[in-house]
Amino acid sequence: MQKKVSNIFCGILLCVVGFFVITSGNTAGKEQKEFNKNAKKTTATVSDVQKETVRERYKRNGRTKYRTKTRYIAYLNYEVNGVSYSNVELSSGASNLSEGRSVVIYYNSKKPREIALNLSDPGTVKTSMTLVGLVFLVPGAWILFKAIKEIQNS
Repeated sequence: MQKKVSNIFCGILLCVVGFFVITSGNTAGKEQKEFNKNAKKTTATVSDVQKETVRERYKRNGRTKYRTKTRYIAYLNYEVNGVSYSNVELSSGASNLSEGRSVVIYYNSKKPREIALNLSDPGTVKTSMTLVGLVFLVPGAWILFKAIKEIQNS
């Protein structure tokens, strides 16, 4: 009986994770679609690029190991409808930027501090997250179905 309860718990947990991932993907897709709909182009100047290095600890084969991850954050200055925006943070794609460089950016016309170097396809995010969610949801539903069937047959 304890194994059946464990299987039910495992099935429910996998289903919840699957639904969460799918829902997150849908939300991210909607947000990207909204950004793309309101996106306008402008030219910005890179005021600063900061390199952030983080040392992470992890275990492999019972041994503690370390790896270094580097993240670049660029700060941009640009103008929209006569209003200047200074030191607006851009993290995606910042590793290719250097101080003083001019770049074309996209900004959300409703929220000009929201910026991106490229417009992403909202369908890609949504589809990817749905597929990952299904990786959890389908086995979870199968485990749950089998556990409930075993309980009904006993």
